[in-house]
Amino acid sequence: MTANTKEPSQEQLSILLEYYQSGRFAHAEKLSKSLTKEFPKHQFGWKLLGVLYGQSGRNSEAVNVKQTAVALSPQDAEAHNNLGNMLKELGRVRFAGSCQVRHNEHNNLKLIRRDLRIPNGTDCRSSTAAGCCSTQRR
Repeated sequence: MTANTKEPSQEQLSILLEYYQSGRFAHAEKLSKSLTKEFPKHQFGWKLLGVLYGQSGRNSEAVNVKQTAVALSPQDAEAHNNLGNMLKELGRVRFAGSCQVRHNEHNNLKLIRRDLRIPNGTDCRSSTAAGCCSTQRR
C-alpha cells in the first residue's frame, strides 16, 4: 500500500468485517481505529467503530464517531439509522427523529433509483433522470 492510497484495501475491509461478524470485537475495534487514523475520510471504519462503541456502552463516544460516519457518507441510510438509534437511547429524541427522517428519505431514494434504473453511486443531481435527489436536505 502506498502513502497516496486514500482508501483501505479490500483485504483490510474484509478482515475488519470478519472480526466483527465472528465476535472478535477487540480486534475489530483495534483495526477500526487504525483505519480511521490511516484513512480518516473513508467511512466504513468510522461506521463500524461507532457500532462497537455502542455495543460496549460507550454511548457518547459512539455518537461522535457515528456523526463522523454520517458526515463522510451522508447518503448512507444505515449510518443515519445507527446514529438515530443511539441518540434515541441517550434520550435525544428530537435529534434522533431527524436522523430517522433522513434514513427514510435515503431508503425512498434507493427505490426511486431502482425504478428509474439509476446505478447506485451516481450523482443524480447532475443526471438527466428527473432530479431524483430533490427530496434530500443538504
